[in-house]
Amino acid sequence: MDSWRNRKTLILSRTEMMGLLTPAEYNGCVEQAYRMHGERRFYMDPKGHIVLDKYPGEEAWAPVFDELNRRKAVVYFHPTGAPCCAAHGIGIPAATLEFPFDTTKAVTSMLFAGTFARCRDIRFIFSHAGGTVPFLAQRIARLQVRPEFKASIPDGVMFELKRLFFDTALSANEFAFSALLKLVAPQQVLFGSDYPFAPETTMTATVKGLSDLGLPPDVLQAIERTNALRLFDR
Repeated sequence: MDSWRNRKTLILSRTEMMGLLTPAEYNGCVEQAYRMHGERRFYMDPKGHIVLDKYPGEEAWAPVFDELNRRKAVVYFHPTGAPCCAAHGIGIPAATLEFPFDTTKAVTSMLFAGTFARCRDIRFIFSHAGGTVPFLAQRIARLQVRPEFKASIPDGVMFELKRLFFDTALSANEFAFSALLKLVAPQQVLFGSDYPFAPETTMTATVKGLSDLGLPPDVLQAIERTNALRLFDR
C-alpha cells in the first residue's frame, strides 16, 4: 500500500505475476477486491496514479481492509514521498528519508485506528525493515495510555508491532537489523530488494549485506526463502 495521503493503487499478485488494479475511490477498491475470487495477495504501489487523500488507518479505508481480512490476505506496503514533504524538502532523494518515515506514519496510522487489532487475519508486510518503526517502537508505545487510543489497541502497542512482517530492502545492515530483530522474530523478516525500481546493484548489495550479518545458516535461509514460502503457502 502506498501509504501517503494522496496516491493509492491496488496491485493483485497471482503466482509470479502482478496485475495492476486502478480503482477510482475507496468503494472501487472493495468492489475490485470482491471480484478477485480466491486472491489473497495484495500490494499498494507508489508508482500508481490514483488520487486518494487518506492514510491507511483512516475510516475511509476500513471497508477495504475488512474485505482483505475476510480473505485472510497478505498485504504488502511500500512507501513513497508525501507532497507535504516535497514542498519542504532539503534536496535529499525521497527514498533516503521520506520513505522510511512514510512507512512509520502508515504503521502508526493503522495501529491507533485499530486496524491491526480488528483485522487479525491479514498478514501485513512493510518495506525497508519497517522504516523507523523498530527504533521508535517504545516511543510510539507511550501513546497507548492515552484515552483516545486505548480502545484501539486492547492488547497493547508492542503486541501489534510484533505481529507484523518486514522486508530487507535497503536495510540489510547491522544498524537496521539490530533494531529489527529486537522487535520481531527472524521468521517475520522477508527478503526484499526494491528491484526493478532500484538497480541490480541494490539487490546484490542486499544479498551481500545479509550474508555479512553473521546470521546462523538456517536463519539466513529462512529470510532469503522459507519465510516467504510459509507466508505465501498457496
